[in-house]
Amino acid sequence: MDAVQQANSGHPGAPMGMADIAEVLWRDFLKHNPANPLWWNRDRFILSNGHASMLLYGLLHLTGYPLGMDEIRQFRQLGSRTAGHPERDLTIGIETTTGPLGQGLANSVGFALAEKLLAAQFNRPELPIVDHYTWVFAGDGCLMEGISHEAASLAGHLGLGRLIYVYDDNHITIDGPTELAYNDIVPERFSAYGWHVLNLGGKANDLDVLEDAMRQAIAETERPTLIVVRSHIAFPSPEMMDTREAHGNPFKPAVITEAKAILGVPDEAFHFDPAIPGQLVESLKTQRDARLAWESRVKAAGEKGVKLLEQLNTNGAATITTPPELFAAGSKAATRKAMQRAMDCFAVQTPGLTAGSADLTDNTGMTLSALSVQSSSNSPSASSTLNWPSSHWIPPLENQEALIPHRIWVLPLASSSAWNSSGTGRTIMPSVQHIRLLAFGLVVTAIEPGPRMRAVLNIARR
Repeated sequence: MDAVQQANSGHPGAPMGMADIAEVLWRDFLKHNPANPLWWNRDRFILSNGHASMLLYGLLHLTGYPLGMDEIRQFRQLGSRTAGHPERDLTIGIETTTGPLGQGLANSVGFALAEKLLAAQFNRPELPIVDHYTWVFAGDGCLMEGISHEAASLAGHLGLGRLIYVYDDNHITIDGPTELAYNDIVPERFSAYGWHVLNLGGKANDLDVLEDAMRQAIAETERPTLIVVRSHIAFPSPEMMDTREAHGNPFKPAVITEAKAILGVPDEAFHFDPAIPGQLVESLKTQRDARLAWESRVKAAGEKGVKLLEQLNTNGAATITTPPELFAAGSKAATRKAMQRAMDCFAVQTPGLTAGSADLTDNTGMTLSALSVQSSSNSPSASSTLNWPSSHWIPPLENQEALIPHRIWVLPLASSSAWNSSGTGRTIMPSVQHIRLLAFGLVVTAIEPGPRMRAVLNIARR
């Protein structure tokens, strides 16, 4: 409330409504290391409803990340690290940029898919060295977006059991109740996708119920989990709770004073509980022990552990010793055929390469001899060609599959009939900023590219 009030801008309601949920997750379940934010096997936390950014900033500050009170006071100010919507900064614990609703959900599937691919490559049944979870907070707006359907469908199809969504079902949008535009029965929808669904009803502030649900989610290893919580925006403010005004407006001073009195917090701006440093020290010790235990497992894994660290340290880069066969000068070939020839050669020389196609592998030349085609009955493996149902959400999936560590060790290769379908090109082009565009950067062809291909190649070279 104080940061939004000082900025005279922001979204106080969602952080208040989700505060207890976040406290249980970060206190008892989330595996992370504020003393070493880049620790590779940390759990990933994604705030898909990025407008609730003060919830994330508060958690990072209180759990020991290098995000000081001065930055909290500079919320939403130009040049601060506390932007209105989180912007990727691994040194302070922000895994990915979120803002456009639904993108965080799709991003998270990329994170979880990359974890599963690497687990298949490096884990032994008795000695897992890739075993982190991807936790996601999402709101009504995220699940209204079409991209959430496509992402959740694939996650269920692939059985991404280490992906856990927490749905903040507060029934409020900027314009009013969600019923103005949205009547989906979300639990049934996700059950149809093959997810494990836990509907907690109105238990957003019952810590025991929340804890039990998160334990059940972790115990489910074959399916992703959706935890549905009927929360109340701006809880516990009598005046602002369950109102649309609570979504994106600073509160009046009297409203803040009243809410703080109910919470038992002193009525002073940016009050810091003196009990927190002691609790923080204990938490940091626990997180350090988890990291040290992982390092011991990696060492015990022998050759697999060595190869995992090598792949991390080299960014999963290719070691090219055999170039692809060139086309004869003056010959003609479809671009997808040139792509297929190049990638067939490079795939066997590139650790962690994963190809994907919107059910168009033949049309786009992504039937690669070095990669196995996987499905729901053939779990994702280290070198796979994946099929998904739509082109629209390829960029956020691939973006996050590449961003999962602080280095890129899964190299995503996406294919689609983007340039022949209305709108898809406009989706892909702005989204390539974090993706290694192997699809275009490694093509060896004697064919003069057309204007659309030249535009893509120009982006790939930047």
